[in-house]
Amino acid sequence: MDKPILPEEQRNPEDASGQQPAHENPAQGVGAYAAHSSYGPADLTAESWEKSKRPWNATPEGRLAIRLFSRGIMGAAFFTAGGMLNRKLMHDTGVHGMHYEEGYTAGKYDATKPFSEQDNPLKFIAKMIDTFVGKPIELTVHAVTGSEATAKNAVRFRPTKFKNFEYSTYEAARVAGKPVPDLYRGRSLGNEIVNVTFDFFCASIGDAFGRDIAGLVDPNVKKKWVKDGHVDVPEALKTMMKTTWRYVSYNGGEDWAVALPYVYFMKGQRHVIDKISPGFAYDFDRGLNGGSFKIDKQGNVIGNYNIEGMIDLQNRFTVYNMGTLAYREAYDFVDRKLKGKHAVLYGSPDKDTTNQTLTEKASNIVKWLARSVVKGGIFMTPAVPFFWITRTPQTKYRGLFIHTDEHGRAMTLNYENQATLKRVEGWRAARATGKAPQGEEPFRKYENVYANEFRPPDYSSNEATGFTR
Repeated sequence: MDKPILPEEQRNPEDASGQQPAHENPAQGVGAYAAHSSYGPADLTAESWEKSKRPWNATPEGRLAIRLFSRGIMGAAFFTAGGMLNRKLMHDTGVHGMHYEEGYTAGKYDATKPFSEQDNPLKFIAKMIDTFVGKPIELTVHAVTGSEATAKNAVRFRPTKFKNFEYSTYEAARVAGKPVPDLYRGRSLGNEIVNVTFDFFCASIGDAFGRDIAGLVDPNVKKKWVKDGHVDVPEALKTMMKTTWRYVSYNGGEDWAVALPYVYFMKGQRHVIDKISPGFAYDFDRGLNGGSFKIDKQGNVIGNYNIEGMIDLQNRFTVYNMGTLAYREAYDFVDRKLKGKHAVLYGSPDKDTTNQTLTEKASNIVKWLARSVVKGGIFMTPAVPFFWITRTPQTKYRGLFIHTDEHGRAMTLNYENQATLKRVEGWRAARATGKAPQGEEPFRKYENVYANEFRPPDYSSNEATGFTR
């Protein structure tokens, strides 16, 4: 899942990475160039640029070039690396091609396991979220509704894809002959947050790192840690530590800060769109962005979920960036307060806030949040279509085939997993010959048919294609 990222608000370059423009008071002129008569033509020569001593980010074309590098190369590379690392640490089974009884859950994040068994940082973060955020939410919902199922489902996400979240606990009880616990579909809150946030977090850090690289090589940006042509090692180390903290707390911190409301907004919007267009939940749970197909009872394609996917992307990316915008403004406000500087969250920068009443402060907070919503909407409403106009068609090659019956119930086109089928048949054959098979009869397993793997069913090998919910 991707997000368009808003240009960060202008910050003091010195605060960012120990760099500041070499020319503190650049002369007035056109673009990057030196002063000239307002009645004469601008001097657009390279020599004029060098004499101006203005940093690259002081001009629209310079900022564009920096953004193309920081977002298009560094941000994209870090996003891809973050996604790969996330899949490796949170989902790698190490037992490819196997199913549950053979260790299908080995290596995957399991929220039922204690902290001591979470064997990497991402699993540990997910467990912390499940324990200190998810559990209180679950207990609160249970206290309000009195329903365990409602409480469990409040902290479960994408249930049509992740059907056996607590399977290890379920299977252990089943094999031991103990009372079998109920299975609640969907992955946990911690699992969901880590999976939708970590790659964004990496992308934000990559983008910030790319901008700092541009400032590092820009000859017109003065470095605090370079004195008389030599590197001041203590100052350089201090700058590096401050920059690293900024990467984590400010640039990437915005992604973790909005993660909780973001996943619940997606959960709610998924439900609403699925009510209006049954079957969308199957598409959303697999991150297909509306690339799935609507089919009739005979399997003929009669439509798609493109519009639903575009609406979903438009709304959630807009809301996401409203949150990150508010986080950056709040971060700057707190940062200035901690440094003993004058700070105003809402209103004129030179506004006197020393004698504000509690009511006035509360009112300003509400106004600030409203302003963030309006600004985020203005920024993102025209920006997001450039994203979904390409993102939605990109997933068509692996879209699902979804049928909705006359009662509005949606189901997907599936085929039976052959490895599981052979295990079931072997178990039944052993029982028929009088042998005593170990354990209960294995489960039969059905797989979704995706567009890029669709083929006519081979009935000679008992590979039947049909609808399942």
